[in-house]
Amino acid sequence: MKALFLIGELGLTQSLYYFLCDKLKPIRVMQPSEGLTAKMRGAVLSKFGLGYFKSRILRRSYGIQHDVPFRYGYHPTSRMIITLDAFVQCEGVMQWFARKV
Repeated sequence: MKALFLIGELGLTQSLYYFLCDKLKPIRVMQPSEGLTAKMRGAVLSKFGLGYFKSRILRRSYGIQHDVPFRYGYHPTSRMIITLDAFVQCEGVMQWFARKV
């Protein structure tokens, strides 16, 4: 790695910038002037097929855990709950947005 670009709201933090500059001496740390909107602009360009990156490697999987309507024979009965408004739900079902490869 030759350079590190700090983007987003956290990337604007001066204390983080100085800390990384100190710890990553041979690596160049940069804060682009448009760094706050870089993620949003990259997502829009990618959606229009104008992205510069063809693929990326996720460090983590991203998703949320929520309750869904219970389906008998599909969900385990150990996860069945009845809500206060009398709906039968399966609790703790993960909905993944992006998975680590």
